[in-house]
Amino acid sequence: MSRHFSEREIEDFRQCFSCCVRQGFVSSPEQLGFIMRSLGYSPTKRELIKYFNQYKGDDRVEFDQFLLILFEHRKVENCPKEILAAFEAYDKDRKGYITARELRSILTGYGEKLTDRDVDALLKDVGLSTTATQIPYRKVVEALATPPPDY
Repeated sequence: MSRHFSEREIEDFRQCFSCCVRQGFVSSPEQLGFIMRSLGYSPTKRELIKYFNQYKGDDRVEFDQFLLILFEHRKVENCPKEILAAFEAYDKDRKGYITARELRSILTGYGEKLTDRDVDALLKDVGLSTTATQIPYRKVVEALATPPPDY
């Protein structure tokens, strides 16, 4: 696996794995999802079930199999591209922005729903007013895709 991940990445994965599964193995797709999301991945429920069933041995996933799952998932996941495509679907005129009302509706109504307060915080992080009428969604995607600083 070291040819697919740096030593630093493997150590970060191992730390997260160890913190999330004290018994040393993953025993369910839900647990697998928790760890993967903790590492910044966004697998679907269907993908989690597939990975768990494909890589489990004795009804559990050990760290070595977990690395294989991450490698496989990394090849298919491109969150910024998927989020951008979703925003572009709302941008009928292809001008690069959507209305604040549309953004708020999307973020508070679909998927992992945000609160209005979360949306306001996101707009502030992007450098936009919470009362802005037009939202350049590429800036929002960049903000969502940028990992938090590692202090």
